[in-house]
Amino acid sequence: MGKKGKKSRRQLEEELLKAQEEQVAFEIEQAAKKAEDDRIAAEEAEKTAAELAAKNEEERQRLEEEAPKAAQFQHDSMKDLGYELEKIRLANEWEEYIACNTKPDVRYEAEISAYCTNLRETEVLKCVEALNKSLKSEEIVEDLQIAYAEAKGVNNLQKMQWCTEFINDLRDLELAKLDQAMAFFLGHIEPKQINARQEVQDVWGTNKTKIRVGFWGSINPASKFRAKVVDQYRMGVLLELPKSIASGHTNTQIGVRSLYTVYDNLSKNTGPLLSVGGICRVEVLSIPFRPKVYPRGGWIMKLIPPEGTLRLKRLLYPNTEGGAQVNLATLQPCKIEYKVPDNSVIEAVPEVSIWVENEPAEGAEQAGGSSSSTSTGGAWSTEHISEVQFDENTRKISFYSLRLGFFSITQPKNLEFPYSYWIIRPKFPGGEVELQLKTTRFEALFKINNEGVTMLGPALPELMSTILFDGDAPPLPEDSEEEMQERKRKVYHDPVKLLLELRECGINLLPEDSDDVGKTCIKDVAVANKAYADLATISLHNDIVFSNHNRKLEKDQACFRIRANTQYDAHSPFDVDNDGDYKTVLVMGTEKITLVPGTDLKPNFTPIQTHATLVMCMENMELYRSSLESVKIIERLRRLCTALRLLSFH
Repeated sequence: MGKKGKKSRRQLEEELLKAQEEQVAFEIEQAAKKAEDDRIAAEEAEKTAAELAAKNEEERQRLEEEAPKAAQFQHDSMKDLGYELEKIRLANEWEEYIACNTKPDVRYEAEISAYCTNLRETEVLKCVEALNKSLKSEEIVEDLQIAYAEAKGVNNLQKMQWCTEFINDLRDLELAKLDQAMAFFLGHIEPKQINARQEVQDVWGTNKTKIRVGFWGSINPASKFRAKVVDQYRMGVLLELPKSIASGHTNTQIGVRSLYTVYDNLSKNTGPLLSVGGICRVEVLSIPFRPKVYPRGGWIMKLIPPEGTLRLKRLLYPNTEGGAQVNLATLQPCKIEYKVPDNSVIEAVPEVSIWVENEPAEGAEQAGGSSSSTSTGGAWSTEHISEVQFDENTRKISFYSLRLGFFSITQPKNLEFPYSYWIIRPKFPGGEVELQLKTTRFEALFKINNEGVTMLGPALPELMSTILFDGDAPPLPEDSEEEMQERKRKVYHDPVKLLLELRECGINLLPEDSDDVGKTCIKDVAVANKAYADLATISLHNDIVFSNHNRKLEKDQACFRIRANTQYDAHSPFDVDNDGDYKTVLVMGTEKITLVPGTDLKPNFTPIQTHATLVMCMENMELYRSSLESVKIIERLRRLCTALRLLSFH
């Protein structure tokens, strides 16, 4: 094959010109295509925007049309609820009247303020009187807790705040009056109170009262003190005091007071730790020397402090007065043992802490223990506490401590969170709703009906005689009238009061934002409250269960699942074959709610049609109209769900 000839310059120029023309034509074609694509995209966007605008306008008009119906629906419910609540109020007032009760009415702030002022200005000189006044104040605290529960149910933050403040003030006054009476007791120890060993010992209260006080003292100088075992069996306290508690106090007489309260007046439930089983305070006190008696004429020289200036003189252990350094290695520990209430749920391996004032703000760990600070200027710390043992048979906790002060069993407040699941089921037509809740430790079961809210589980021995309801069981022939009344007391008109008592037992189901463990999405309060109100409204005819996708939504959205239950049967939401039986409800802010086509296994959150309330998403709206028979059940379930915060802590 012959060799190709070299292209001429003219041929090269023609080829270049042709390539340029083809490039220009291609660019023109591409530009035209892009312009056409842009035009189509713009038309599509315009069409989509128009459709969205039309959809939004349709939604706006629909919500506007539904607003009066929703308002009327709510008005009818509130009217029925107001009527029923008024009946309860009148019944309570009548019971108070026939009981001739002189307690202040906690509905009025002025009456509580007057009571606190009167108690503050009254000088109490007898320990028995101080204890009785403290127990009476605790009755008022119980009324305030009921008022607090009612305020929490309707999000009345102002009333919740002043109820909490008065509860704290009353309990501070209780302790102040007990201190005042003890100071007078120490300054007026009579010879008949001193035994042959030159010791004084007394107890006020029993191991059943909410407040108990015990005292042991030696009239001998502290330099003669030897190790002592103090058994205050009437109040369930045992102390083993080492000789070293008198070190550094040679020029005085010493005594030891033990003070037990079922409540926590220190952290006030504001920190990350929960006090369980009450607080036992052990402290060393200085006993004034007995007055000198002159033989001639029987004169007695005695220092009498001015009225209103009685003060306890507390001695430190270990003694660090004047900046003295303490060698903890040689310090002898005190053994402390006290009885825990029968209704306290104690962990298998309990942790005992001592209250330390002015702990570091971040609750920094220290050698030998840990601490957790609160906004009250102190913290619970496990430092220098050892050999903790709990006897389930005697309900006594014992431990050794190198310091004296306030002691309590503590556990994390968020021990029950997050929830594993929650299920709401109607039990029979218009009469009862059941809420099943699985926490990290227990499975709780609540029953809500016209009588009130009762708790059926967990079936723990600690709760059997206090909170758990056994009214469905047939009465036994040997049941007394008191036992029958006790069953009635386990029916709570307000679910928050039930949860408050449950927290005192050591099971905290009143979560706060600070209890978040990082595995959930804390929902906006207004959005969650709307969801609870809506789901409570349909609870008498539908199963309402958790959705695993709720935690993945933003804080201004929430979702759960519903299933019509006209047969009032038990249907498992855990069975994959039942997944399609449930409809997913999506709460979109505080004004819109809708059903979405997805399920838990096949999520799809495309709204079908938004409405103002969940009832309007249902086929038969009239089925869910409230009545005098159902309105209390709906309201109690709403309050229970609001307090449990099911959508934020699952």
